[in-house]
Amino acid sequence: MLSDLRATLADDLPLQAFLAAMVGNLSVVCVQIGKSYEAGRPLPARFQRYGFWLARAGAALGAGVLAAIASNQSPVMSFYLGASFQVIIENALREPPPAPPP
Repeated sequence: MLSDLRATLADDLPLQAFLAAMVGNLSVVCVQIGKSYEAGRPLPARFQRYGFWLARAGAALGAGVLAAIASNQSPVMSFYLGASFQVIIENALREPPPAPPP
């Protein structure tokens, strides 16, 4: 069973991209939590809300889907895509600057 999973992961590039992007996205949260502990501060309140974790899970899935769609990249690039997914979405949703007057 484990060898079947290993063979599937070795051959399935979109799955590799999906998983790498999810790990990249969730690693951002792990770094934020680690920084809070190292500074000796309590965790921010957002980490105790279910809505935050639901949104992070959705972002991780979205990053994985985006990486799987563009799976012609390496798993390392998929990891970075997942880590930067929030910034990509925020920039996509931002209003464009007003056009300069003629």
